[in-house]
Amino acid sequence: MSNGKYVVYVFFFIAAFMLMAGIGGKFTAIAEAQTQPAGKPLTNEDIISLVKAGLSDTAIVSMIQKSPTQFNLNPDALIKLRKDGVSNTVIEAMMEYKSSSTAGEVKTPLIPSAYGYYVIDENQLIELKPTPVITKIGIRPGGPRSGNAGIAMDGFAEEPSISIKSKLPIFIVYQQNIDARGFRLSDLVYVGTKQAHQFNYFGTGQTFFRGVYFVDYYDTIQINLWRPRKEIRLRIEPVEGKSGMFRLIPESSLGHGKYTLYFKGAIHPDGTIFVAEHERQESAFYFKIEQ
Repeated sequence: MSNGKYVVYVFFFIAAFMLMAGIGGKFTAIAEAQTQPAGKPLTNEDIISLVKAGLSDTAIVSMIQKSPTQFNLNPDALIKLRKDGVSNTVIEAMMEYKSSSTAGEVKTPLIPSAYGYYVIDENQLIELKPTPVITKIGIRPGGPRSGNAGIAMDGFAEEPSISIKSKLPIFIVYQQNIDARGFRLSDLVYVGTKQAHQFNYFGTGQTFFRGVYFVDYYDTIQINLWRPRKEIRLRIEPVEGKSGMFRLIPESSLGHGKYTLYFKGAIHPDGTIFVAEHERQESAFYFKIEQ
């Protein structure tokens, strides 16, 4: 064998060995996390090991939520966590689910006993009550006196009655014969006014606009609603042993502000216009996250 070929073979052998060592290390860390003795609290070092093993934030947060924990969250420890690559999302989950768990003590997951919709906020189970969605008609073909049907936007008009402290709330849906995949979570933006042409669902030309809707193209339309802006992805987990019960877990932490959890179609994202009756009746869950 020539020296050149020998060098190439050695290079590929070393590269393959390093790759397998890296993969093996990752699977070892995952296996150790999955086989952690029942009741043994998760520590800062466990979290750092999981991050270095390549687990996603979503997987690590889920493990934190379901396990006893014993985290050190003083300023120096938090700085070390960041230096070791732990994301803010995971650190916030550690702060949310910190406890003084002792060996043999396991957190009991909070689950409701009655059908309904709930949120777990700082280890408290809170029932969610639906809030009416307000439908605001912007323009009507034939003008205001033509009837109730028109081109609309929708949202919430009042302040939310539910206030949540947790930046990582867990929502629980407990209903039979419902597809939990149809739920959406969005933050909200306040919309004060729109111009009449922003309701131009049918694409009516500016020349004919007043003749069709009895308002000018650039007339100001009062909206004054909180409307969905950016959808936040939810992870859906069935609750073992509970038919019709699902956990809806945000895949990122929530900042201060207003939010809605809704079934698809009950409320429309910002910028969406649609044809609706004035008496349209829909509802969604409306809440705010405290600072």
